[in-house]
Amino acid sequence: MDQEFTRQRGQDGPPGVDGGSTGVSSGVPTQGDGRPAAAADPGAAAMEEEVATGSEGTTAQHHSPPDNSGLSRPPKRRRSEEPPPVAGAAAVSAAAPAPKPPMQPTHPNQRVMPNVQLVERLRQTPEELPKSEARAIEQEAIEHLAAIDPFLRHLISFKLVRNQRKNFINFRIKKALIPTIHFHRDVATGCVVLFSLSIFLEPYIVVTPVHPRTGAPLTWADADPAVLNRGIASFKHRHQLKNERYRYLESGVEAESFPAAVHKGKAHLGGTAPFCLAILVATNMYRSHIPALRAMDEQIVRAGMAITKTWSPREVLGGLIEKDVWFKHFMQRSREGPYPELWSDHLSSVYCAFKKGSCFEIHLSDKFEPFAIALVMHPIQGKVHRLDHTQIEGLREAVDDFTAKFGNTGFHYTSYAERMETEHFVKGGGASQKSKAHSAHFHLKIRITKKVYITRMPIFSALKYDEIESRVEPVQYNANRDTVTWEDVLAVLKTEADDLEKSQRRT
Repeated sequence: MDQEFTRQRGQDGPPGVDGGSTGVSSGVPTQGDGRPAAAADPGAAAMEEEVATGSEGTTAQHHSPPDNSGLSRPPKRRRSEEPPPVAGAAAVSAAAPAPKPPMQPTHPNQRVMPNVQLVERLRQTPEELPKSEARAIEQEAIEHLAAIDPFLRHLISFKLVRNQRKNFINFRIKKALIPTIHFHRDVATGCVVLFSLSIFLEPYIVVTPVHPRTGAPLTWADADPAVLNRGIASFKHRHQLKNERYRYLESGVEAESFPAAVHKGKAHLGGTAPFCLAILVATNMYRSHIPALRAMDEQIVRAGMAITKTWSPREVLGGLIEKDVWFKHFMQRSREGPYPELWSDHLSSVYCAFKKGSCFEIHLSDKFEPFAIALVMHPIQGKVHRLDHTQIEGLREAVDDFTAKFGNTGFHYTSYAERMETEHFVKGGGASQKSKAHSAHFHLKIRITKKVYITRMPIFSALKYDEIESRVEPVQYNANRDTVTWEDVLAVLKTEADDLEKSQRRT
């Protein structure tokens, strides 16, 4: 039987909900500051068993999370030290084995160890590493990841991050694969077929067959029509598609059936061209997978789609913003072409709602970590840096809605003060914008179970996720990151809101 994984659509659940480092950082260490040593795999497994009560469908409210009171102000510790025990439902069993000793480099010129952690001599440097060194680190890291799962060579984007204390490795799913809503693995051949939402505000699904061992996208000549047909059949059955049409992304030519599409594709594009077929779908089906578009008026969304088809590519974004100001914050100019595209946050989004004059959006992290990330947007300012008291209340309602559907096991919040500290560090030449450790805007991380995370991000079903988590230090760190209670977060948010009001009165 073929394996299928699909992101569920968002008709059920509360309004706006798509079906489907160490706590508050005001005085608390965050990612990149004294990371704990990776726990042995049995310990990570124990944690997952303990937090499984937050799986999809739970109705626990965010103001009654596990008892993590002991985590609200944990002491700083060195990366090599064993982390303190975690209280509450997320606690790791006391019987879990002690953390493995840190890996050592196998030769003097090694930059990245097999667990994808920088060697000690590169972790703390007085200046940012040269670009040539960063490229060599990236190559070594990708080779280590590919040794674990060859798919990772083609599915991830690498980032060398630097903060005030050290350098460390980070990586995430490639942007083009974030909107994957269906994954089909053909048992007969092992070939994988991915089905992804269009990022261009057009109602179509991109079909991408990839090599079963390397994860490389296939060409028209290499793509097996029988495998593709089985994959498309599974997608059509899951989403109840009938009378669908197909389009070649390079030429815009359409076909009425899959056999005709394959015949025309090979004839028009050539066998060595990358396979680039799209399934045209109904506007409502496309919109159902993108909470930001569901939150907007349907007629405005349809008018926006008409603009993308009829206006000059370089005028499309301006036309969308004239139609509705929120398009300014949901769309961006593409770096690879003239057409504007949806922000990647909205392609992995599971919640979006307009409350109290602001937009509250929650999306799943693309960084191999079981967290959802809440953002707050103002219609004029866009993503805000600090919340006022009205926005805090809207955030509380949004997190309530999210928790009712997905559950949560705690929160992680990087405070405004620490984000500004990072900005000053970057502006002072300590790091580049590309390698900085934190975004400047407000973002609240909500811990969810690994089961919910993988279910809601089908691309992870194509990977050996458990093996990656047990062998890759950056993923282990994210999986075992401490969290705090909503009350801890709320106390910091209220202080920041008070400071915001004082600064506004002064100006």
